[in-house]
Amino acid sequence: LPRQRQHRLNLRLIKQAYNQVFNTLKSWRRTPDLFQFLLGYYLISDGVVTMINFTAIFVAVQFGLGMGEILQLVVIFNLVTIPATIVVGLLHQKWAGMTLLKVILILWVVLLSIIVFGTHPFTPVIIAVGQGLVIGSTQSICRGLYAQMVPPEKTAEMFGFHALVSKVSAVGGPLMFGLISSATGNQRLAMMSVLVFILAGGWVLFQIPSLSSVSNQLETNN
Repeated sequence: LPRQRQHRLNLRLIKQAYNQVFNTLKSWRRTPDLFQFLLGYYLISDGVVTMINFTAIFVAVQFGLGMGEILQLVVIFNLVTIPATIVVGLLHQKWAGMTLLKVILILWVVLLSIIVFGTHPFTPVIIAVGQGLVIGSTQSICRGLYAQMVPPEKTAEMFGFHALVSKVSAVGGPLMFGLISSATGNQRLAMMSVLVFILAGGWVLFQIPSLSSVSNQLETNN
């Protein structure tokens, strides 16, 4: 009997959680800028997730690296990511988040150009360093801007909604990479899809008028 009650409780909690998600979706007209931000954020996240999931396979195939060499690149990536994310967080306290995001998007274009066209044996190291500079920084900036946009009374609702929906939306980038790679047999071409997601997400974010004012507010205060 206690197990049955626990089972019913679990089902009720799951139902309540999904009902809350659908209720949040139905209320998008009240905060359209917030949902537009999430769309741009998820597009960028698709690119980030694709890079995280497929870079090891890419460098192994394109440059013939073994497991030991790939692990060394992972170490380099983490050594760069941690201080880069901290520095961007500090800069976000002084500079407008949208300004930082534009700089990061430029770095994304440079990095993906190196990934697609680079053939030098040292290219995998440059890729690891470049990813360390942009991946954590991109997520840090987007999360910071999202936190600034969410009304205080909706914090729990919107962050809960984001936690669930972001997991579902993250399949788009890897799926696109896999389809292009399978259809063409060219992983470099498949990596170009990452640039499409990153630039499309950035374009969506830059179309939000209220985001620029929110982004500049902290800079003005400082």
